[in-house]
Amino acid sequence: MRRLLVAVSVNLLLGVLAVVPLFLIWYALSNGPLATLGWTRPEPTENDGMLIWWLLAAVTFGGFASIWGLVNLWIRGRVAVSGSRYWPACVAASLVPFCLILLR
Repeated sequence: MRRLLVAVSVNLLLGVLAVVPLFLIWYALSNGPLATLGWTRPEPTENDGMLIWWLLAAVTFGGFASIWGLVNLWIRGRVAVSGSRYWPACVAASLVPFCLILLR
């Protein structure tokens, strides 16, 4: 259980880095498809198109997901916890910083 706390702590630190790609994905979604459906209001000054935002979001999220996956695979090999406990705890810990900023 103590090693799971180390993994969760590492994922909290990775979650700080995840704020940027998650924000870019949220921005692209809220100004694109969610605004088209009427679920959000688009940014009124956003008239350049959404392609650049989707590209930025995809590249930053892909880079972060690669780093996150490699780090977690490396840590997972050293933690004696079942995968059904490890992965949900690490995903939740990675999302905590973004959720705290979003709810603020």
